[in-house]
Amino acid sequence: MKKDSIEDVSGNGHDLPIFLYHRKHTNIATNIVFHEDELNSFIIQLAQRSGKHIYVAEPMVDAAMPEGSRIQMTLGTCVTAHGSTFTIRKFSDVPITPCGPYQMGYVLS
Repeated sequence: MKKDSIEDVSGNGHDLPIFLYHRKHTNIATNIVFHEDELNSFIIQLAQRSGKHIYVAEPMVDAAMPEGSRIQMTLGTCVTAHGSTFTIRKFSDVPITPCGPYQMGYVLS
């Protein structure tokens, strides 16, 4: 996550590789694979780091990490078929704006 070229890290269930989204190379599968108990523990730790709680009664959480990244997490198999999931998205240093040229003072006639 410290590299500027990495925009997204996601895990789509246990026993599946963790994916990175790289600006130039797009989706990259890593050699990191969590078993079910490891992934559940990791999800709970991520939630705690973001100041939130995730548990079976409330298995979906959207939060912000301390460094500003957004994170979406699910816990267990009641929401997803492959178990717990997470997606961490970094904010871009140059934000996208819908204003385009209008932010420079141009007005539609």
